[in-house]
Amino acid sequence: MRKVIGIIIVFTLILSGCIKDKKSTDTGRDNYIVCSLGELPASLNLSDLDSSRYAGIDSCVFEGLVTMDRKGNIEPGLAESWSVSSDGIGYKFNIRKDAKWSDGKAISAQDFVSFFESILSGRNAGYFAYDLSPVFGVSDYSKGRKSYDSVAIRSLDKNTLEIRLNKACPDFLKILSKPQYGLRKDKNLLDKWATAYGSIRYSGPFVIEGVDNKGAVLAKNPFYWNCSEITGEKFLLSESKSKEEALADFETGKTDLLLNPPISEIERIITGDSAVIVNSGNIISLVFNPLNKGITKDMALRKSIVSNIDTKNLKDSYLEEFQP
Repeated sequence: MRKVIGIIIVFTLILSGCIKDKKSTDTGRDNYIVCSLGELPASLNLSDLDSSRYAGIDSCVFEGLVTMDRKGNIEPGLAESWSVSSDGIGYKFNIRKDAKWSDGKAISAQDFVSFFESILSGRNAGYFAYDLSPVFGVSDYSKGRKSYDSVAIRSLDKNTLEIRLNKACPDFLKILSKPQYGLRKDKNLLDKWATAYGSIRYSGPFVIEGVDNKGAVLAKNPFYWNCSEITGEKFLLSESKSKEEALADFETGKTDLLLNPPISEIERIITGDSAVIVNSGNIISLVFNPLNKGITKDMALRKSIVSNIDTKNLKDSYLEEFQP
């Protein structure tokens, strides 16, 4: 197996799903840990919010105020510490003095003020306005009633960011830990990242070093605040046309790490000695349409289905490796 630290970083920052490590035998790819992520995003400008497969790239090249570990604990990100007022309404984040963009320029609290303004007025403003609705002024700003100056996200000084809420929200830090709140700028460049990757300023542990017909190459960001703990290995995020093709590349040694193989093959893959299961953000849901005049409107049927799902057995027997 390659460097353990390299694998750990891929697990925690890039992938979610079922993964197994293999030694690549494809000459020309030997210099990379090859990861099959499926389709690569068309934009890094927060245009595909509902696609969990894109979150891995975001988590590698952009970092937010805080992050979340595999156990669901909030960890420092670009903010080395924070404090919450006694009423749970006021948050003060202390931005690291060694936090830098990938071009070596310092990251400031004002960068976050500008970032939040950008996403609250961008193409997915409605999503962010809903997600950040606990923040004072966001609702009025999103509805055009007031200017962004009324939103309670302010830079107190170069390294201190203040956010004030409407009322206490115990999950506010969890909201900020989502990959989409990874600090970014250069909106026009993010839309054409496949050609402009060299000009984009990254805030996370990796930068996009190159893009070609094989995929995107991630390399260590030398200006990242915690760069001494980041592996020097490079990662090739290959783009596969189908899960079946990705599995074939994996089993012939062309791919080192596989994301979400075909469901029918998962049990066979994870029984191997080197198989690893990591946390998944995927959700499977059964949704009934109450406006449908057919059988799905039958409340008795719906209650019967729910009562026959043994959720305790599911949790105890099958989901212990995953987040609740």
